[in-house]
Amino acid sequence: MAVQQTYYVAVVGYGLSAKLFHIPFIRAHSRFKFEALVDRRATSPSSATTPELNGVNIFSSLSELLENGEFDVAVLCTPPWTHYELAVPLITSGKHVVLEKPATPTAEEAKELQRLAAKHQVRLAVYQNRRWDNDFLTVRELIKQGTLGAIVEFETHFDRFCPDVAPGSIAESKPGTGIVYDLGVHLIDQVYCLWGMPDRVTAFVDHLRDPRTQDMCTLLLHFSKRLVTIKATTHSAEQVQLRFWLRGDKGSFKKYHLDIQEPQLAEGKKPTDPEFGVEPEDRCGILTLIENGHLVATHVPNVPPQTYSAFYDQLAQALQGHDAPELPTMEQAMEVLRLVEMCLKSVEARRTMECR
Repeated sequence: MAVQQTYYVAVVGYGLSAKLFHIPFIRAHSRFKFEALVDRRATSPSSATTPELNGVNIFSSLSELLENGEFDVAVLCTPPWTHYELAVPLITSGKHVVLEKPATPTAEEAKELQRLAAKHQVRLAVYQNRRWDNDFLTVRELIKQGTLGAIVEFETHFDRFCPDVAPGSIAESKPGTGIVYDLGVHLIDQVYCLWGMPDRVTAFVDHLRDPRTQDMCTLLLHFSKRLVTIKATTHSAEQVQLRFWLRGDKGSFKKYHLDIQEPQLAEGKKPTDPEFGVEPEDRCGILTLIENGHLVATHVPNVPPQTYSAFYDQLAQALQGHDAPELPTMEQAMEVLRLVEMCLKSVEARRTMECR
């Protein structure tokens, strides 16, 4: 029997992404050990005394980590515009790297990182965790089974109502920021997983609260005989937000509410808790089909959750040299970033852009 290797992980950056979306899953996984953290607020390498960081070596800079830390994998939880400059020394030092989404601000930077990773024989992966949103997995299964027939319209939303800006919450615009890079990348990636690259894109973006950052987008992805609409906004005053709306030639499916994993993590639930990722029954999607000439609506529960733990399952498989078909790769990230760039070009040119 093959030896199950343990991989030592260094997390770079200690904001919301690290605390909610990475550290809990690293700690819960038998193949990974949370070994080191880079936090620029630290004054010197030390061992933290807080429960979350108990036994973790803390460094104040990446250079200190590379000089004194012992680790196999680095997880970059820093702002997008820093990813390239931080990933290069890690890759050239022979470390595997996980990049928070978006991988980089540009597809060209992503391509160069992939070239370096191949040269130094290390793994690069992108944390597109919302591939494991339970509602998306349910939608994917409905499409795979052909329940709705040929999908002619597909709407995916990530809407909120927060019209007021908290003081100090918006900084000057930086590369890789704004709602298309922030929330849009998740939704574009999900669509890419379903159907690949569209033929054309038409995009609309606006600054509703502050001229320094984009906070509303509508992205139209044109496929042959299928229109995908991606919407994200800070100005959706609804008690219950729409998440998915699919229309096919055999029926439709509508789902409300965002995936439950993020709020559960914010409440302190752990990935190992039995109820983690499980939505209550009142959040079921509505499936409408024609039966005996009549439209009949039924509630459809989500498929059993895989949760964001699946990302680290796939990463462990890849590091061990096994197939990891669901691991988000840099090649896929490049395609998603190409779509982001085409959408922003569409906004600038005020016209539809060809993708193929």
